Amino acid sequence: LNDSDAASNPRPDEDAAQAGRNEENARIVMLPRAARWAAAAVVLVAVLYGGLYGLSRATQSSIERLAVVDASETQIEGYALTTRGTPATSDVDSSGALYLDALRTLREARESTLGLFPRYNTDKLSRAETLLQRVIEREGPRSFLQVEAYFFLGKVHLAQGNIEAARSNFQTVALREGRRSIEATEILTELQEEHPAHGQSYVG
Repeated sequence: LNDSDAASNPRPDEDAAQAGRNEENARIVMLPRAARWAAAAVVLVAVLYGGLYGLSRATQSSIERLAVVDASETQIEGYALTTRGTPATSDVDSSGALYLDALRTLREARESTLGLFPRYNTDKLSRAETLLQRVIEREGPRSFLQVEAYFFLGKVHLAQGNIEAARSNFQTVALREGRRSIEATEILTELQEEHPAHGQSYVG
């Protein structure tokens, strides 16, 4: 072959090298495109979730919102739940153990999917109600645990939609002037605005 034939017919190894460079360049071009698609997908999911979260909040009634039990509300010095949710006490039938079991059950009663459109498990609400009533029956009228039980029993009744029973529970807590009295009074005020108890004061 002369020089012109060699120039017009590159060797196989040169063809392979060129093909490899072309493939590498294609991958480099595709990487930013894949990243853009991934970022767009993340944004789309965030927007969709945000919209659903807003809808979930908008469709939640004031009573449902008042019924929510935050983790901070269940933190009491001298009482604790273990990481597995079992009451941290040796006497499983004591008032303290019943109280902790009630709080755990009440928190578990509120169910949701990814935090959206929460709902309540009626069986768990009934169990929490029974446990709290047992604590109230066992403890004296000035007992710390009894006042706590009345407060969370009010939350149970709100979740059940039993407004008047909840109002009665929170009135008891407000009148006892314990650590929950201010929050109970605030709940009573909101209940009075949303669901007036005609002919009586919101604090009893």
